[in-house]
Amino acid sequence: LARSRKIVNENKAKVDKWLEGHKYLHQYADAYGTTYLIHYDLDVDAEKFCDDLLDQKGVLVCHGDCFFIPRTFRLSLSHAAELEEGMKLIDDYIEELAAQGKALKH
Repeated sequence: LARSRKIVNENKAKVDKWLEGHKYLHQYADAYGTTYLIHYDLDVDAEKFCDDLLDQKGVLVCHGDCFFIPRTFRLSLSHAAELEEGMKLIDDYIEELAAQGKALKH
């Protein structure tokens, strides 16, 4: 249990740093457990966002529509190497959407 807590806490710190000052992503609620619910400022349905993220970048996240929270996705904190690469790929995908005029602000 201690090993798992250590991994999750280290990964929470990485996600907090990633979200700090992010142009399009914001923590929706405090992270408890092993996942974050993240809100994004893009004009894209959450299910489409997550489906396209998987198809285009190979990153699997759970769309927030299944929690009735639009424009959100759930991010797992369990695997450090995959988490860091996944955050980079999410950033790449978001920048592509912003370049297509999908940004809601900024």
